Amino acid sequence: MEKLNKYDVYYTVDGTDPRESATAVKYTSAISVSATTTIKAAAKNGSDWSDVATLSVTIPVLDSFRAIQETAKNTAEKYVITFDDAIVTAVSERHAYMVDSEGYGAFVYEADHGFNVGDLVSGSAVGDVLIYNGMFEIQGVTADDLNVVSGQVVPVTETSIGNISIKDQCSVVTLTGLTLKKVNTAGVNVVLTDGFDDIT
Repeated sequence: MEKLNKYDVYYTVDGTDPRESATAVKYTSAISVSATTTIKAAAKNGSDWSDVATLSVTIPVLDSFRAIQETAKNTAEKYVITFDDAIVTAVSERHAYMVDSEGYGAFVYEADHGFNVGDLVSGSAVGDVLIYNGMFEIQGVTADDLNVVSGQVVPVTETSIGNISIKDQCSVVTLTGLTLKKVNTAGVNVVLTDGFDDIT
């Protein structure tokens, strides 16, 4: 939307008519929405109003990390993302690795994300979702956007190599039933196996 010469543009994001609504706001900069929203706008010149223009902005919802894993593509797409009691399992400068209440993992990639290991994260926020290097990434979300309770114990799952799946990304696991096949004596990777697969 633009200001049109001598006209001022007023808009609402609650579905009401901006010509009559107490919630109408004068348009001065880009409108930011964080959920599916109906924007109604009208131009005013003195006491004269234009007709109302209506725009529906739909931001799809991903209600779990499982939904992220089922939906994400190699290019970023905007969603309302639900963090369902996700616990932060590890952090680095720009990464916060999380596992939600169903055991599905994803990571937040954002400078100054504000998350710490052991944070329990809930709520919803708008962010971009994509697959990056085979992992499910969330961009544009920080701890300030969500409900965070610190000091939780990070769960550790006991599993075998053969039972690890993409669902388990960002999880802390203890691997059982491993067999050492060779020893690293000359800078060669150690290969471990549980009879299903190898780790190098």
